[in-house]
Amino acid sequence: MGAMEHMKASRLLAAVKAVAPESVDVGRIKTSAALQVRNPDLVAPKHRRSTERMSQDHTAALRTLVSAGEVLPPLLVAKIVGGPDAGGLFVMDGHHRFDAQRREGLATVQCRVLDVSMADAAAVAALANVEGRKLAMPREAIIEALWQAIGRLTRRGTVDCPVSARELAGWFPGGYKKSSVAAMLARAGRMPVRNEAWVMDPLTGWPAWVSVCKALVPEGGEMESVDDRAARQVRELAADAWQCANAFPNPEGVIRALVASLREGLPENEEADDDVEF
Repeated sequence: MGAMEHMKASRLLAAVKAVAPESVDVGRIKTSAALQVRNPDLVAPKHRRSTERMSQDHTAALRTLVSAGEVLPPLLVAKIVGGPDAGGLFVMDGHHRFDAQRREGLATVQCRVLDVSMADAAAVAALANVEGRKLAMPREAIIEALWQAIGRLTRRGTVDCPVSARELAGWFPGGYKKSSVAAMLARAGRMPVRNEAWVMDPLTGWPAWVSVCKALVPEGGEMESVDDRAARQVRELAADAWQCANAFPNPEGVIRALVASLREGLPENEEADDDVEF
Protein backbone atom coordinates (compact mmCIF):
# COMPACT_ATOMS: atom_id res chain seq x y z
CA MET A 1 0.00 0.00 0.00
CA GLY A 2 0.95 3.66 0.05
CA ALA A 3 3.96 4.70 -1.97
CA MET A 4 4.25 1.10 -3.15
CA GLU A 5 0.74 1.28 -4.66
CA HIS A 6 1.52 4.56 -6.38
CA MET A 7 4.78 3.11 -7.70
CA LYS A 8 2.87 0.08 -8.97
CA ALA A 9 0.40 2.30 -10.84
CA SER A 10 3.31 4.32 -12.25
CA ARG A 11 5.04 1.14 -13.42
CA LEU A 12 1.84 -0.14 -15.03
CA LEU A 13 1.34 3.20 -16.80
CA ALA A 14 4.91 3.07 -18.09
CA ALA A 15 4.42 -0.57 -19.09
CA VAL A 16 1.29 0.03 -21.14
CA LYS A 17 2.92 3.02 -22.86
CA ALA A 18 5.78 0.74 -23.86
CA VAL A 19 3.51 -1.92 -25.41
CA ALA A 20 3.61 -2.07 -29.21
CA PRO A 21 0.38 -0.68 -30.73
CA GLU A 22 -2.03 -3.12 -32.34
CA SER A 23 -5.21 -2.74 -34.36
CA VAL A 24 -8.33 -3.64 -32.38
CA ASP A 25 -11.89 -3.87 -33.66
CA VAL A 26 -13.92 -0.93 -32.39
CA GLY A 27 -16.75 -3.27 -31.43
CA ARG A 28 -14.52 -5.10 -28.95
CA ILE A 29 -13.59 -1.97 -27.00
CA LYS A 30 -15.69 -0.89 -24.03
CA THR A 31 -15.77 2.08 -21.67
CA SER A 32 -16.56 2.10 -17.97
CA ALA A 33 -17.63 4.96 -15.72
CA ALA A 34 -15.10 3.65 -13.19
CA LEU A 35 -12.28 4.43 -15.64
CA GLN A 36 -13.56 7.82 -16.82
CA VAL A 37 -11.81 10.30 -14.54
CA ARG A 38 -13.41 13.26 -16.36
CA ASN A 39 -16.80 12.77 -14.72
CA PRO A 40 -18.94 15.85 -15.54
CA ASP A 41 -21.03 15.27 -12.40
CA LEU A 42 -17.98 16.21 -10.31
CA VAL A 43 -17.72 19.66 -11.88
CA ALA A 44 -19.35 22.60 -10.09
CA PRO A 45 -22.74 23.34 -11.73
CA LYS A 46 -21.68 26.84 -12.81
CA HIS A 47 -18.71 25.36 -14.73
CA ARG A 48 -20.44 22.23 -16.03
CA ARG A 49 -21.75 23.67 -19.29
CA SER A 50 -18.40 25.19 -20.28
CA THR A 51 -16.59 21.97 -19.34
CA GLU A 52 -18.96 19.89 -21.44
CA ARG A 53 -18.56 22.32 -24.35
CA MET A 54 -14.76 22.03 -24.12
CA SER A 55 -15.10 18.25 -24.19
CA GLN A 56 -17.39 18.36 -27.23
CA ASP A 57 -15.11 20.81 -29.02
CA HIS A 58 -12.12 18.56 -28.33
CA THR A 59 -13.93 15.55 -29.79
CA ALA A 60 -14.99 17.60 -32.82
CA ALA A 61 -11.38 18.71 -33.42
CA LEU A 62 -10.22 15.10 -33.21
CA ARG A 63 -12.93 14.04 -35.66
CA THR A 64 -11.65 16.66 -38.11
CA LEU A 65 -8.16 15.17 -37.87
CA VAL A 66 -9.48 11.63 -38.36
CA SER A 67 -11.56 12.63 -41.38
CA ALA A 68 -8.45 14.23 -42.88
CA GLY A 69 -6.58 10.94 -42.61
CA GLU A 70 -4.56 11.70 -39.48
CA VAL A 71 -3.64 8.74 -37.29
CA LEU A 72 -4.32 9.54 -33.64
CA PRO A 73 -2.06 8.33 -30.81
CA PRO A 74 -2.95 4.82 -29.61
CA LEU A 75 -5.49 4.34 -26.85
CA LEU A 76 -4.29 2.89 -23.56
CA VAL A 77 -6.48 -0.15 -23.02
CA ALA A 78 -6.85 -2.61 -20.14
CA LYS A 79 -7.52 -6.29 -20.80
CA ILE A 80 -9.22 -7.08 -17.52
CA VAL A 81 -7.88 -9.92 -15.39
CA GLY A 82 -10.34 -11.46 -12.95
CA GLY A 83 -13.81 -10.42 -11.89
CA PRO A 84 -17.03 -10.22 -13.94
CA ASP A 85 -15.32 -8.20 -16.71
CA ALA A 86 -12.45 -10.68 -17.19
CA GLY A 87 -11.15 -10.64 -20.76
CA GLY A 88 -12.92 -7.40 -21.62
CA LEU A 89 -11.05 -4.53 -23.28
CA PHE A 90 -11.64 -1.20 -21.51
CA VAL A 91 -10.28 2.25 -22.34
CA MET A 92 -8.03 3.65 -19.60
CA ASP A 93 -6.81 6.71 -21.48
CA GLY A 94 -8.06 8.16 -24.76
CA HIS A 95 -11.84 8.33 -24.37
CA HIS A 96 -12.10 11.39 -26.64
CA ARG A 97 -9.89 9.75 -29.27
CA PHE A 98 -11.97 6.59 -29.11
CA ASP A 99 -15.24 8.52 -29.42
CA ALA A 100 -13.92 10.57 -32.36
CA GLN A 101 -12.69 7.52 -34.29
CA ARG A 102 -15.86 5.56 -33.57
CA ARG A 103 -18.05 8.45 -34.73
CA GLU A 104 -16.01 8.73 -37.93
CA GLY A 105 -16.80 5.10 -38.69
CA LEU A 106 -13.37 3.52 -38.26
CA ALA A 107 -13.59 -0.26 -38.01
CA THR A 108 -10.34 -0.59 -36.04
CA VAL A 109 -8.28 1.70 -33.81
CA GLN A 110 -4.70 1.58 -32.61
CA CYS A 111 -4.36 0.47 -28.99
CA ARG A 112 -1.69 -0.37 -26.46
CA VAL A 113 -3.16 -3.24 -24.44
CA LEU A 114 -2.06 -4.45 -21.01
CA ASP A 115 -3.43 -7.24 -18.81
CA VAL A 116 -4.50 -5.67 -15.48
CA SER A 117 -7.25 -5.95 -12.90
CA MET A 118 -10.08 -3.43 -12.99
CA ALA A 119 -8.80 -1.85 -9.76
CA ASP A 120 -5.31 -1.40 -11.23
CA ALA A 121 -6.85 -0.06 -14.44
CA ALA A 122 -8.65 2.62 -12.40
CA ALA A 123 -5.39 3.64 -10.70
CA VAL A 124 -3.62 3.84 -14.07
CA ALA A 125 -6.49 5.85 -15.60
CA ALA A 126 -6.29 8.37 -12.74
CA LEU A 127 -2.55 8.83 -13.17
CA ALA A 128 -2.71 9.04 -16.96
CA ASN A 129 -5.37 11.73 -16.87
CA VAL A 130 -3.72 14.12 -14.40
CA GLU A 131 -0.61 14.47 -16.55
CA GLY A 132 -0.24 17.58 -18.71
CA ARG A 133 -2.69 17.25 -21.62
CA LYS A 134 -4.20 19.21 -24.47
CA LEU A 135 -7.58 19.11 -22.72
CA ALA A 136 -7.16 20.26 -19.14
CA MET A 137 -8.59 18.05 -16.41
CA PRO A 138 -11.35 19.75 -14.40
CA ARG A 139 -9.98 20.52 -10.97
CA GLU A 140 -12.90 18.70 -9.35
CA ALA A 141 -11.94 15.51 -11.21
CA ILE A 142 -8.34 15.75 -9.99
CA ILE A 143 -9.58 16.23 -6.42
CA GLU A 144 -11.89 13.22 -6.77
CA ALA A 145 -9.00 11.07 -8.04
CA LEU A 146 -6.98 12.21 -5.02
CA TRP A 147 -9.83 11.38 -2.61
CA GLN A 148 -10.28 7.92 -4.12
CA ALA A 149 -6.53 7.32 -3.76
CA ILE A 150 -6.89 8.24 -0.07
CA GLY A 151 -9.70 5.68 0.18
CA ARG A 152 -7.47 2.96 -1.24
CA LEU A 153 -4.44 3.95 0.84
CA THR A 154 -6.38 4.07 4.11
CA ARG A 155 -8.49 1.00 3.33
CA ARG A 156 -11.59 3.15 3.39
CA GLY A 157 -10.48 5.13 6.43
CA THR A 158 -9.66 2.16 8.67
CA VAL A 159 -5.87 2.62 8.82
CA ASP A 160 -3.51 5.59 8.84
CA CYS A 161 -2.37 6.81 5.44
CA PRO A 162 1.20 5.58 4.81
CA VAL A 163 1.87 8.57 2.55
CA SER A 164 2.32 12.18 3.63
CA ALA A 165 -0.02 14.98 2.57
CA ARG A 166 2.87 16.58 0.69
CA GLU A 167 3.46 13.40 -1.36
CA LEU A 168 -0.23 13.02 -2.16
CA ALA A 169 -0.48 16.63 -3.30
CA GLY A 170 2.52 16.00 -5.59
CA TRP A 171 0.87 12.94 -7.12
CA PHE A 172 -2.18 14.95 -8.18
CA PRO A 173 -0.92 18.37 -9.34
CA GLY A 174 -3.66 20.88 -9.99
CA GLY A 175 -5.79 19.60 -7.10
CA TYR A 176 -5.38 20.64 -3.48
CA LYS A 177 -2.22 21.84 -1.76
CA LYS A 178 -0.61 20.14 1.23
CA SER A 179 -2.69 21.68 4.02
CA SER A 180 -5.96 20.87 2.29
CA VAL A 181 -4.85 17.30 1.56
CA ALA A 182 -4.03 16.98 5.29
CA ALA A 183 -7.62 18.06 6.03
CA MET A 184 -8.91 15.40 3.65
CA LEU A 185 -6.78 12.77 5.42
CA ALA A 186 -8.25 13.88 8.75
CA ARG A 187 -11.75 13.58 7.32
CA ALA A 188 -10.97 10.07 6.03
CA GLY A 189 -10.19 8.98 9.58
CA ARG A 190 -13.53 10.29 10.85
CA MET A 191 -15.86 8.85 8.23
CA PRO A 192 -19.08 7.20 9.46
CA VAL A 193 -19.67 3.61 8.41
CA ARG A 194 -22.30 4.57 5.84
CA ASN A 195 -24.44 7.47 4.72
CA GLU A 196 -27.37 6.69 2.44
CA ALA A 197 -26.97 10.07 0.71
CA TRP A 198 -23.50 9.19 -0.53
CA VAL A 199 -22.73 8.40 -4.16
CA MET A 200 -20.29 5.49 -3.94
CA ASP A 201 -17.40 4.70 -6.27
CA PRO A 202 -18.24 1.28 -7.77
CA LEU A 203 -14.66 0.01 -7.51
CA THR A 204 -13.36 1.35 -4.20
CA GLY A 205 -16.61 1.30 -2.23
CA TRP A 206 -15.57 4.77 -1.05
CA PRO A 207 -17.93 7.76 -1.35
CA ALA A 208 -17.35 10.47 -3.92
CA TRP A 209 -15.74 13.57 -2.42
CA VAL A 210 -18.61 15.76 -3.60
CA SER A 211 -21.01 13.51 -1.62
CA VAL A 212 -18.90 13.86 1.52
CA CYS A 213 -18.86 17.65 1.13
CA LYS A 214 -22.63 17.80 0.62
CA ALA A 215 -23.19 15.67 3.72
CA LEU A 216 -21.24 18.27 5.72
CA VAL A 217 -23.46 21.16 4.57
CA PRO A 218 -26.17 22.15 7.11
CA GLU A 219 -29.71 21.13 6.17
CA GLY A 220 -31.20 23.65 3.77
CA GLY A 221 -27.79 25.04 2.84
CA GLU A 222 -25.91 24.79 -0.42
CA MET A 223 -22.46 23.42 -1.07
CA GLU A 224 -19.87 26.10 -1.82
CA SER A 225 -16.85 25.66 -4.04
CA VAL A 226 -13.49 26.85 -2.74
CA ASP A 227 -13.67 29.85 -5.09
CA ASP A 228 -17.24 30.75 -4.07
CA ARG A 229 -16.39 30.51 -0.39
CA ALA A 230 -13.32 32.71 -0.81
CA ALA A 231 -15.36 35.30 -2.72
CA ARG A 232 -18.05 35.32 -0.03
CA GLN A 233 -15.47 35.71 2.75
CA VAL A 234 -13.85 38.61 0.90
CA ARG A 235 -17.24 40.32 0.53
CA GLU A 236 -17.96 39.85 4.25
CA LEU A 237 -14.52 41.19 5.18
CA ALA A 238 -14.99 44.21 2.90
CA ALA A 239 -18.39 44.95 4.46
CA ASP A 240 -16.88 44.79 7.96
CA ALA A 241 -14.01 47.06 6.89
CA TRP A 242 -16.40 49.67 5.49
CA GLN A 243 -18.50 49.54 8.64
CA CYS A 244 -15.43 50.28 10.76
CA ALA A 245 -14.11 52.94 8.36
CA ASN A 246 -17.41 54.83 8.38
CA ALA A 247 -16.80 55.69 12.03
CA PHE A 248 -14.00 58.03 10.86
CA PRO A 249 -14.37 61.45 9.14
CA ASN A 250 -12.57 60.20 6.00
CA PRO A 251 -13.61 56.56 5.45
CA GLU A 252 -12.06 56.36 1.95
CA GLY A 253 -8.68 57.41 3.33
CA VAL A 254 -8.96 54.79 6.10
CA ILE A 255 -9.65 52.04 3.54
CA ARG A 256 -6.70 53.13 1.39
CA ALA A 257 -4.44 53.09 4.44
CA LEU A 258 -5.75 49.64 5.38
CA VAL A 259 -5.05 48.26 1.90
CA ALA A 260 -1.53 49.73 1.92
CA SER A 261 -0.89 48.23 5.36
CA LEU A 262 -2.10 44.80 4.22
CA ARG A 263 0.16 44.90 1.18
CA GLU A 264 3.17 45.77 3.32
CA GLY A 265 2.43 42.89 5.68
CA LEU A 266 2.14 40.18 3.01
CA PRO A 267 4.94 37.56 3.29
CA GLU A 268 7.16 37.39 0.24
CA ASN A 269 6.92 34.36 -2.09
CA GLU A 270 4.23 32.69 0.00
CA GLU A 271 1.24 31.16 -1.76
CA ALA A 272 -2.11 31.14 -0.03
CA ASP A 273 -3.54 27.67 0.33
CA ASP A 274 -7.07 26.68 -0.58
CA ASP A 275 -8.17 25.53 2.87
CA VAL A 276 -10.77 22.80 3.17
CA GLU A 277 -13.33 23.50 5.89
CA PHE A 278 -15.02 20.68 7.77
